[in-house]
Amino acid sequence: MNIKRIVGILCLLLSASSFADDSVDEAIIAQLRIQQDAWNNGDLNVFLSIYARDEGLMVVGSDVILTGITEVRERYETAYDTSESMGQLEFELNNLYLIDDNHAWVLGSWKLTDGDAESTGFFTTLWQKNDGVWLIIRDHTPS
Repeated sequence: MNIKRIVGILCLLLSASSFADDSVDEAIIAQLRIQQDAWNNGDLNVFLSIYARDEGLMVVGSDVILTGITEVRERYETAYDTSESMGQLEFELNNLYLIDDNHAWVLGSWKLTDGDAESTGFFTTLWQKNDGVWLIIRDHTPS
């Protein structure tokens, strides 16, 4: 094989992998936007739909470790019993690391505004692609 052919194949492979990364970024950003918009509209069902729906889900907060979507749902419903109590949420994606074709780590920041009060922090989430849809399987969000 000549050098031009090798370089051409390498360029093709590199460009293909960058498209894959861009599509993952876009898919996960879209999921975060869905989650953010659902929160801001007081819709916990849609907000929680971005989490895996099985008992393998783990959410770690400042003072609690929750396993499974049922525990996560109960915690949110108790803490935010009305849409007014939820405030307005903003996410920012700081870094996305693609582990393999079906897993990605995300580091981001959040800001929650409720009237004059404002809270901020960071989160790390582990995402898994299930049936073509990216869902959160691990969430560490200390407050």
